Amino acid sequence: MDSQKSVISPGAFVEMIKRTLLVMLGRRPISGSYAADPDGVWQAIWASVVISIGIGISLKMTVAVGSLVSYTLFELVQILAVVLVLNAIIRQRGLQPAACQFLVPFLWMVNVQSLFSAFALNSMVLTGDYTLGILFIALGAWSIYWMWRIGRDTLGQGGFFATGLLAVTYIIHLMLAIFQPLRVNIQIG
Repeated sequence: MDSQKSVISPGAFVEMIKRTLLVMLGRRPISGSYAADPDGVWQAIWASVVISIGIGISLKMTVAVGSLVSYTLFELVQILAVVLVLNAIIRQRGLQPAACQFLVPFLWMVNVQSLFSAFALNSMVLTGDYTLGILFIALGAWSIYWMWRIGRDTLGQGGFFATGLLAVTYIIHLMLAIFQPLRVNIQIG
C-alpha cells in the first residue's frame, strides 16, 4: 500500500465531507461516490483522527496537550476497533468483496455524525440554549439512518443485518467508553 494514497489531503477531506452530505441529501448515489478500496478506508480513518483533533480543540482540551493527545488516540483506537470487528463480521458472512464498499461510506457517515455532534454541542455551549439539543437528536437520527442504509444497500443482506452492524458499532463505543482514560468535564453556563 502506498502511504501517500492512504493519507487524506485537506482538499480531499472537504470534498469527501461534501460528497457524504450530498449522499445523505439523496443528491448523489452511494455507489461510485467513494474510493471503495483499502486506501479509501485508511483515508476515512485519518479523517476521523483529524475530526477528533478538531473536536478536542473546540472543547478546549488544549489546556493540557496530553489530554488532546490522549483523546485523539482513544478515538483512533475506537475507530480501528469498529473497522476490525465489522470487517471480521463481513468476512465471516462471506461478503469479503463488499467490505470496502461498505466500510468507506460507513466511516464517512460516522465522520459526518461526529461533525454534527460537535456542531450541536458547541452551539449549545456558546449560546446557552439547550433546546439546540433537539438539533443534535435530529441530525444524529438522520446520520444513523444513512449508516443503516449503507449497510443494507451495499451488503445486500437486509435491514436486520444492517441493524446488527450498527448495534455492534455502538456496543464497541460504549464498551470502550467505560475504559476511556480521559473524562472531559464541560462547564455549561
